[in-house]
Amino acid sequence: MSLDRGFVDIIDRKDWEERLASGRPLRIKFGIDPTNVSVHLGHCVALRKLRQFQQAGHRIVLIIGTLTATIGDPSGREKTREGLTLEKAVANGQAYLAQIAKFIALSDTQVEYNHHFLDLRGLLSLLGQATAQQILHRDDFQRRIAASDPISMKEMVYPLIQAWDSVAVKADVEIGGTEQLFNLQFGRNIQKVQGQPPQVACTLPLLRGLDGVRKMGKSLNNYIGLDEQPFEIFSKVMSIPDSIMPEWYRLLTDRDPVFLPESLFALKKQLAFDIVSDLHRVDTAIDAQADWQKRFSDRQDPDDPIEVTIPKPEHTILALLRIACFAKSNNGARRLVEGNCVSLGERDHKITDPKCVVYVKDGMMLRAGNRRVCRLRVKEAGA
Repeated sequence: MSLDRGFVDIIDRKDWEERLASGRPLRIKFGIDPTNVSVHLGHCVALRKLRQFQQAGHRIVLIIGTLTATIGDPSGREKTREGLTLEKAVANGQAYLAQIAKFIALSDTQVEYNHHFLDLRGLLSLLGQATAQQILHRDDFQRRIAASDPISMKEMVYPLIQAWDSVAVKADVEIGGTEQLFNLQFGRNIQKVQGQPPQVACTLPLLRGLDGVRKMGKSLNNYIGLDEQPFEIFSKVMSIPDSIMPEWYRLLTDRDPVFLPESLFALKKQLAFDIVSDLHRVDTAIDAQADWQKRFSDRQDPDDPIEVTIPKPEHTILALLRIACFAKSNNGARRLVEGNCVSLGERDHKITDPKCVVYVKDGMMLRAGNRRVCRLRVKEAGA
């Protein structure tokens, strides 16, 4: 498979072709800000590309953005993003590495935390190598200026710090999503100022999330986390709109199927199987598919459901859903009930009244749809 397959931008193409033709291992930089403890499937578009480069004999340089995460990437943002503490960013970075290891061999990867690259003196020197006009030229900031929305000074520093990462590791190529093009090109500019050959800026498409509309993101809650259980991953893939299946196949697999109306269901199952296999193992994907078939197609409860102990038999249905962790709040529980997906005991015994008070017998099954299922155990005080 060609190394440039799937790229949207390659800047510039001449440098790209010359560096590949040189025959030497290239230093391929990829930066990721540890804004949470979970890497999501949208990151896999780049991680799969990194794996391809690694298998071709190139050197992956993984930047954990512990400094940039304290600022918050303004790319694609209409307002200032809240940053993390450095301590939290470092802890999240450790969690990220365990998940990234599913795709690339960390033993053969240079891993750097970018808060090590700059001190105050270095930052002040770096600020002298760019102008405010250069930073404010980016589309994100121009939209905010037009809307009279604030732009913080720390956001203006963000692309400089990301650019300095490229200088620090002497990157030959940097990979990022299409929203990162400004930052990647800025890295080229700073490398030139520092007397280094400018990196090739390569962008990849952004994966749309479970809603089929917006890009996948944790803040939008339309994501699949790499650390989620295989059954959850399989089920979530099966829930995506048919319209984004070609995009997911192109960005997350090596398959190029023909999409016909009569084959969409089978293709979606194949997609779910491939993604679980990539994140876990083939035998795990086989089990996840069998479990999904049983619970969704055959409408059977799992063989070994989670057991939840409740302190008394009588509860409001909203409280019971919260105790079972099917909902975080009464409002969330009410939405489940009003969505006609809650049942207690027999599967067809739907509870549709949010004010309902239920009496639970030990061993009853509580369900909220097909993915959230538990067996209730009643253990009253003194029993």
